[in-house]
Amino acid sequence: MKPVCLHLPVTALPWTVGGKEVFCFGLADELKALGWDARIAVHQQAPDAPALGEHDYRDIPVTVLPPVEATHARRSRYGRRPTAIPGFRDLLARLRPSVVHLHDLSSEAGILHLEMARAAGARTVMSYHSPGQSCPQRELLYRRRVVCDGELRVGRCTECRLAAAGLPAGLARLAACFPAGLLNPEGASRLERVLTAREMTEAHIAGWREAIALCDAVQVYADWARRLLVANGVPESKIAVVRSGQPRANCADNRPAGPARSGDALRIVYVGRCTHEKGIDTLVEAVLSLPPAVPVSVAFLGPGWDNDQGTALRRRINGDPRFEAPRFTAPEKVVTTMRAFDVCVVPSRWLETGPIVVYEAFAAGLPVVGSRLGGIADLVTEGVDGLLFEPGDATALSRIIAGLAGDRSRLDGLVAGIRPPRTFADVAREMDRVYRKLM
Repeated sequence: MKPVCLHLPVTALPWTVGGKEVFCFGLADELKALGWDARIAVHQQAPDAPALGEHDYRDIPVTVLPPVEATHARRSRYGRRPTAIPGFRDLLARLRPSVVHLHDLSSEAGILHLEMARAAGARTVMSYHSPGQSCPQRELLYRRRVVCDGELRVGRCTECRLAAAGLPAGLARLAACFPAGLLNPEGASRLERVLTAREMTEAHIAGWREAIALCDAVQVYADWARRLLVANGVPESKIAVVRSGQPRANCADNRPAGPARSGDALRIVYVGRCTHEKGIDTLVEAVLSLPPAVPVSVAFLGPGWDNDQGTALRRRINGDPRFEAPRFTAPEKVVTTMRAFDVCVVPSRWLETGPIVVYEAFAAGLPVVGSRLGGIADLVTEGVDGLLFEPGDATALSRIIAGLAGDRSRLDGLVAGIRPPRTFADVAREMDRVYRKLM
């Protein structure tokens, strides 16, 4: 009988598309070849969410459980401990998994899940997919501006969250000192929420420590994430550095479509969601600052353009022929679509863990122009398979784009430096060793 590995990603393909969801499915799919019965489970989160019960996505069973229950919503959210997680205990009893693998740390994949999994005899693993799993502000950007070292400190983290939400810095520092227990943290007024922010930060940090104690192993993609976890009390013995990868089908042919002919526009592609931390505005400003004589075109592949930032960016690029209208591309078609371009820009301003888009670009045969930060800098070798710039520096990015547009031999050299990326088969083999060591 095959051992069962149950994955809890909070959201899953095909209903939600992102790096975490792609990684979770890719890992589960490749684990089957290594003798695992790999499955995915998520809690329903909205009335229009997928129907409760059993589903199948490309031969991976996906169970949609009832929504989590939270009597005290705010405390539950920060502490990652809802009132109840309907259906999960029954699912454990039915599947009897050897390993329960969380791909987030939230109410939908949190402390109750870890407790029940351990009570059922399963080993527990958590992947550190994004800074929000440890950072109360969720972006690991101090006041949404400067990359943070990630060490959890009640006062600083509270002040950062309040300042990032728009409170003036002086008031944020004062509010961060307000003691717990004097006001109702579930109060509806803005003042109550501001003055109980420290209490919520304490709940967040306590929840983090509780979850780490319940995990048998924590998987990270990058060395910076390993250092952050150690600084926040995770024993080195629990940490497994396992980098991300790509579906093998994407890596079967990593030849690019071919560099643009002299005189053609440099074809730039951005792949990912439209959010503040992804830094799309840096790319937009860099291209807008270029003289009209510099031949470039930019395509955006990904969701999220209906938010405030997306609306503002669309206004900026509306009517400019250098920008294509943003469009969504299904995960299985991303690499094929990327092969029509010359270079992939990854302008993130936060610490990416193991950005799948870099692997996708290399699988498509595209060099990466990315932020000199986190997982991007870990994967891109400057001058060999890509170029790096300081995060948020639109001027530096503009110079790089102009240089590539004006010197196609430089682009050809970067293309020649690309090596085939890791695949999810590599990821699965390494995770298989982690799982079996725990068992």
